[in-house]
Amino acid sequence: LAGEPTERLVALWEQAEARSSGRDAEPVTGAGTPANPAPQDTAAQAPVSGPRDRSVATRRIRLGMIVAAVVAAAVWACVQLFGPPPDTARSAGTEPFKPVPLTVGCRGAQCEGREAGAMACDVDAASYAELRIGPSQVELRMSANCAAAWARITHSSVGDRVKVQDRADRAETATVIDEASTDRFVVTHMLPARSPTEVRACWEPSAGGHHCTPWGRTPRPTVRNGG
Repeated sequence: LAGEPTERLVALWEQAEARSSGRDAEPVTGAGTPANPAPQDTAAQAPVSGPRDRSVATRRIRLGMIVAAVVAAAVWACVQLFGPPPDTARSAGTEPFKPVPLTVGCRGAQCEGREAGAMACDVDAASYAELRIGPSQVELRMSANCAAAWARITHSSVGDRVKVQDRADRAETATVIDEASTDRFVVTHMLPARSPTEVRACWEPSAGGHHCTPWGRTPRPTVRNGG
């Protein structure tokens, strides 16, 4: 990112490692060293290069992998913060569900019944419909990369149920089980969905009743953090 060549970073890394480990320390001749030390076997004096060369090569490979990973993570973070370059940006409502290439744990039917966070489907997740009644909020969440949807509720009551449902009446449901969960997001497992228009989120309060969001919208929404 700084425009520095990789070889320079590797050299600086090895220099710092050698200094911290003491490998670059100069040998100190003791006061009691004999004036005429006995000759030593020349074979013993020959440098042993095999294992150390391998360890140096291993460190270079490992450092290269670290540098590559840091650069990739920084580029991804810049895209998330500032969006794609102007020449690749699309207007709102144009191909809103085109996935951004990310590594996820499942896609489509593979995601059914799985947790969005565990499958990394929440990385590109967005809300496509929502419902507010009093302090309670229900949202329809969807991932383009996973082609799957789920529902979540916050500011709920113990016993409330939240559900994601498709037009074929398949559903995944989660229940608010304790007071500690009432101010947190309670999230359902996922349903496969090719488009947000195929799914909606519903809320069944513990006091009775049944409320649903509209079927999901197609225009590009604002991405929010979290699952």
